[in-house]
Amino acid sequence: GLSCEEAEMQRLDPELRKLLERERWVRCPSCRHLCERESGCNFMTCPSEECRSQTHFCYLCGELLAASDHAAHYEGFEGAVGRMGPFGSVCVNKRSLDTSLPQQPPPPRLNVVAVD
Repeated sequence: GLSCEEAEMQRLDPELRKLLERERWVRCPSCRHLCERESGCNFMTCPSEECRSQTHFCYLCGELLAASDHAAHYEGFEGAVGRMGPFGSVCVNKRSLDTSLPQQPPPPRLNVVAVD
Protein backbone atom coordinates (compact mmCIF):
# COMPACT_ATOMS: atom_id res chain seq x y z
CA GLY A 1 0.00 0.00 0.00
CA LEU A 2 0.10 3.67 0.00
CA SER A 3 1.07 5.90 2.87
CA CYS A 4 -1.69 8.07 4.33
CA GLU A 5 -0.18 11.12 2.63
CA GLU A 6 0.02 9.37 -0.77
CA ALA A 7 -3.61 8.25 -0.47
CA GLU A 8 -4.65 11.77 0.51
CA MET A 9 -2.84 13.20 -2.53
CA GLN A 10 -4.60 10.74 -4.84
CA ARG A 11 -8.01 11.83 -3.53
CA LEU A 12 -7.31 15.55 -4.07
CA ASP A 13 -8.65 17.49 -7.00
CA PRO A 14 -5.95 17.28 -9.74
CA GLU A 15 -5.72 21.08 -10.01
CA LEU A 16 -5.22 21.46 -6.25
CA ARG A 17 -2.56 18.71 -6.34
CA LYS A 18 -0.68 20.63 -9.08
CA LEU A 19 -0.95 23.84 -7.05
CA LEU A 20 0.43 22.12 -3.93
CA GLU A 21 3.40 20.76 -5.86
CA ARG A 22 4.08 23.99 -7.76
CA GLU A 23 3.92 26.20 -4.67
CA ARG A 24 5.71 23.60 -2.51
CA TRP A 25 3.08 23.86 0.23
CA VAL A 26 3.31 21.30 3.00
CA ARG A 27 0.82 20.02 5.54
CA CYS A 28 1.19 20.37 9.27
CA PRO A 29 1.86 16.84 10.54
CA SER A 30 -0.49 17.46 13.47
CA CYS A 31 -3.64 19.04 11.99
CA ARG A 32 -2.97 18.65 8.20
CA HIS A 33 -3.45 22.42 7.64
CA LEU A 34 -1.66 23.68 4.51
CA CYS A 35 1.42 25.75 5.36
CA GLU A 36 3.44 27.94 3.03
CA ARG A 37 7.12 28.77 3.37
CA GLU A 38 7.76 32.01 1.52
CA SER A 39 11.38 32.38 2.59
CA GLY A 40 13.64 32.06 5.56
CA CYS A 41 13.90 29.27 8.05
CA ASN A 42 12.83 25.62 7.55
CA PHE A 43 11.50 25.55 11.14
CA MET A 44 7.77 25.91 10.57
CA THR A 45 5.05 26.99 13.00
CA CYS A 46 1.50 25.99 12.09
CA PRO A 47 -0.86 29.00 12.12
CA SER A 48 -4.10 26.98 12.14
CA GLU A 49 -6.81 27.56 14.72
CA GLU A 50 -6.32 24.00 15.94
CA CYS A 51 -2.55 24.32 16.52
CA ARG A 52 -2.61 28.01 17.54
CA SER A 53 1.07 28.50 16.62
CA GLN A 54 2.04 25.89 19.23
CA THR A 55 2.95 23.14 16.73
CA HIS A 56 6.38 23.24 15.10
CA PHE A 57 7.70 21.02 12.33
CA CYS A 58 10.50 20.72 9.78
CA TYR A 59 9.71 21.95 6.26
CA LEU A 60 12.29 19.55 4.82
CA CYS A 61 11.23 16.25 6.40
CA GLY A 62 7.87 16.99 8.07
CA GLU A 63 8.88 15.80 11.54
CA LEU A 64 7.11 17.35 14.52
CA LEU A 65 9.60 19.46 16.48
CA ALA A 66 9.77 21.13 19.86
CA ALA A 67 10.68 24.81 20.10
CA SER A 68 14.04 23.68 21.51
CA ASP A 69 14.78 21.82 18.23
CA HIS A 70 14.99 25.07 16.30
CA ALA A 71 18.75 24.75 15.78
CA ALA A 72 19.64 21.17 16.72
CA HIS A 73 17.42 19.55 14.07
CA TYR A 74 19.35 21.38 11.33
CA GLU A 75 22.90 20.56 12.41
CA GLY A 76 22.97 17.92 9.69
CA PHE A 77 24.76 14.61 9.99
CA GLU A 78 28.17 13.13 9.25
CA GLY A 79 28.86 13.48 5.53
CA ALA A 80 26.02 15.95 4.97
CA VAL A 81 26.16 17.79 1.67
CA GLY A 82 24.47 21.15 1.59
CA ARG A 83 24.12 24.14 3.83
CA MET A 84 23.43 23.30 7.45
CA GLY A 85 21.41 25.36 9.91
CA PRO A 86 17.72 26.30 9.87
CA PHE A 87 18.14 28.26 6.61
CA GLY A 88 19.98 25.38 4.91
CA SER A 89 19.08 22.41 2.78
CA VAL A 90 19.70 19.50 5.18
CA CYS A 91 18.28 18.31 8.48
CA VAL A 92 18.91 15.25 10.64
CA ASN A 93 16.38 13.26 8.56
CA LYS A 94 16.94 14.64 5.05
CA ARG A 95 19.91 12.82 3.57
CA SER A 96 20.03 14.42 0.13
CA LEU A 97 20.57 17.96 -1.10
CA ASP A 98 17.50 19.74 -2.48
CA THR A 99 18.85 22.39 -4.84
CA SER A 100 15.37 23.84 -5.40
CA LEU A 101 15.46 25.35 -1.91
CA PRO A 102 17.01 28.79 -1.48
CA GLN A 103 20.62 28.56 -0.31
CA GLN A 104 20.31 31.67 1.82
CA PRO A 105 17.50 33.94 2.88
CA PRO A 106 16.77 36.82 0.54
CA PRO A 107 18.13 40.23 1.51
CA PRO A 108 15.74 42.39 3.50
CA ARG A 109 13.67 44.88 1.55
CA LEU A 110 13.69 48.42 2.84
CA ASN A 111 11.13 51.08 2.06
CA VAL A 112 12.31 54.65 2.23
CA VAL A 113 9.70 57.32 2.84
CA ALA A 114 10.60 60.89 1.98
CA VAL A 115 9.58 63.41 4.64
CA ASP A 116 8.94 67.03 3.69
